[in-house]
Amino acid sequence: MRRIVNDTARPAVELLSLLRSPVPREMFAALAGKEAVEEAERLGLLYGVFERSRKDLVTGVSVLRAAFEDPIDTGDATPMTERKDSLIHSTIAEWYLYLYRTDDDPRWLREAQYHMWTSGSRDKIRNFGVAYRDELFGVGEYWFRRKDFGSALWAFQTALGLGLSNYYSELRIAACLVRTNSTVEGFAGIRAY
Repeated sequence: MRRIVNDTARPAVELLSLLRSPVPREMFAALAGKEAVEEAERLGLLYGVFERSRKDLVTGVSVLRAAFEDPIDTGDATPMTERKDSLIHSTIAEWYLYLYRTDDDPRWLREAQYHMWTSGSRDKIRNFGVAYRDELFGVGEYWFRRKDFGSALWAFQTALGLGLSNYYSELRIAACLVRTNSTVEGFAGIRAY
């Protein structure tokens, strides 16, 4: 996949790897650059999506999302809120809040929360509670794929505390515990939580 993405389109595809749903073209161009978006569209990597509420949404080939996710070095001791990807997620969250204020579509608020938490902001978790526990689990998945197991553990445990309880979330918590050197708890399972 990396061979078909040229340097001009690369910022648009890298942004695509961070987004979970179609977004307005204006937002995509503001975050990735107009030239990058146009080139990605020319290459067929980004395309418009029709929706009754908006006619300006774009998304891209989903296989590119995984191809352009760069894992964070597990030895990186930089706090999550100071990392480059954290700043990008904060900017994306600000855009989603702007969209929400503009058209009152609740999906933008949900995406804003996801990106705020992905940026490392742990504020307002309890304010939203159960309604956003799935987004919180998604944040844990994001950090888990980037091998930031401490942050992922926090997200998974918080989602569990908000009532998200299933076999997969328990496995993720156990995997994070093992990878953060809490092997006794990890191998014993998480029934104590």
